[in-house]
Amino acid sequence: MTSLPFPLRSLANPAERLFHGIFFKPPRPRRMVAPHRTRPAVPIAAVCPFNDPRSAFPRAPRRRTPHMKHAFLHVLLPSFAVLLLLPLCAAAKPRLAFTPEPAAMTTPAAKPAAPAPAQTTSKPAPPLPKAESDALLAEAMRRGMNAGGLLLIVDVPSQTAYLYSARTFLRSFAVSTSKYGVGSQSGSQKTPLGWHRVEERYGAKAAPGTVFVSRRPDGRILRPEQWSDPAPAEDLVLTRILWLRGLEPGQNAGRAIDSHERCIYLHGTNQEQLLGTPASHGCIRFSNEDMIQLFSLSDGVSLYCYIR
Repeated sequence: MTSLPFPLRSLANPAERLFHGIFFKPPRPRRMVAPHRTRPAVPIAAVCPFNDPRSAFPRAPRRRTPHMKHAFLHVLLPSFAVLLLLPLCAAAKPRLAFTPEPAAMTTPAAKPAAPAPAQTTSKPAPPLPKAESDALLAEAMRRGMNAGGLLLIVDVPSQTAYLYSARTFLRSFAVSTSKYGVGSQSGSQKTPLGWHRVEERYGAKAAPGTVFVSRRPDGRILRPEQWSDPAPAEDLVLTRILWLRGLEPGQNAGRAIDSHERCIYLHGTNQEQLLGTPASHGCIRFSNEDMIQLFSLSDGVSLYCYIR
């Protein structure tokens, strides 16, 4: 069988062969010295039996090019499946190759229990004898306390304050007066005695534990566990302030002995563990929760204070 020229030799599709046969004609045979050896022209149908419909030869298989759907099925889809399964495999807990014996398993040591927060409210004390409290209430009303007012009696020896309304005993508080004793002299840092009235109030909307400097919040707010600091760096005024004014000239009112000029307060403290003992620098300390309660009870009414 005579072989096809080069352009048609590599083409299996008849249409392609026809296209190449028209535009790419086979090269002419060389001029031979012996004419009898020249290759005769052979028709394509005779040379290539694949083009003859009557030929018994099977048609050559068509060469298929990769399609996009094949690329999706065989490349992209498995890639997406792997990307989806990777997080699941990472989240799955690996199984142990063996189960340890119960005796070999160790129990972690229990953490020590956190210390309980300090008690911020004072223990109640019994009220004063009725005859004594009635006499002091009558004196407070004589000095200007109205029927809806309150009287706070601070007993220095017992370090306890008693709160009375005009009719009944309300409650008691553990307090701290000055560790330097009692007195009214300016600069002595002692707690003055006698009758006083709450002249000014500060901290109505302040958060519990707010630190006051010169009766103004300085931006610090102590947490409840810091209200009982065993070694405080400074003596702080916390939460609320009730500023006292002396009502007895010559004892707690006047030049060099005036309680208001000495800035004698009822206030919360950062040393609640010392309540019940003399520990202040002239003021009367309360626990912060007790100070909030006293401040709210005396809101809108006159509050008189007798220190004895």
